Amino acid sequence: MKVQDVIELAQIQSDEVYEVDTWVHYINLALDDLTPVAKMLVTKEDISLTPVNGNVSFSLPGSDLEDYHEILDVFVKDGANPYMQLRRLPSGNTFSRGWRQEAESLILQNLGESDTVAMKVNYYRKLRHATPDAAGLSAEIDIPEQYTPLVVAYVCAKSQQKEEELDDKNDFYAEYLRGKNNMAMDRIWEMEPHNRRFLRKARVLSQVGFTQS
Repeated sequence: MKVQDVIELAQIQSDEVYEVDTWVHYINLALDDLTPVAKMLVTKEDISLTPVNGNVSFSLPGSDLEDYHEILDVFVKDGANPYMQLRRLPSGNTFSRGWRQEAESLILQNLGESDTVAMKVNYYRKLRHATPDAAGLSAEIDIPEQYTPLVVAYVCAKSQQKEEELDDKNDFYAEYLRGKNNMAMDRIWEMEPHNRRFLRKARVLSQVGFTQS
């Protein structure tokens, strides 16, 4: 579904009229809110690094990984050797071989004596924002097609700002939250098979009327 299609549906369903910039702003708020459950996997490799005393501090902003939401796996290789996965380290471990994450940096440590190494990273990326220009409005919403109704519901909820429309806002937002929860379970099932046993338990509990505290 294109950005313009989302705007037109939101206008019809909410019976509201806003400037295009406002609608696009609401769409981007929805995409930011859905990023943690979207789990859009990306792999970037052959990132050249120059260790200093066996360590690297790799700045994430402005890098090949600046669109990351969650770093999953880090691998390194020396020359023609195959990639080897590094162990994720707790933040206080500054001496073991592996990687850890600071606010805006990946820290790779105890890599050995090589002058250069290559890095490969698996990560979940952020959903890309829409733009209000002609090209942006004709572009596809950056989310799997089956979840675009969630964006519409979120945008409709945001558009219902007037006091007399609070019931409509609550209805749209409740619809959005139900859909987001289902999306989260779908995406975990697809992208994180090791967590499927927890999903089975959650689904059984919800079906019999229990919630987990």
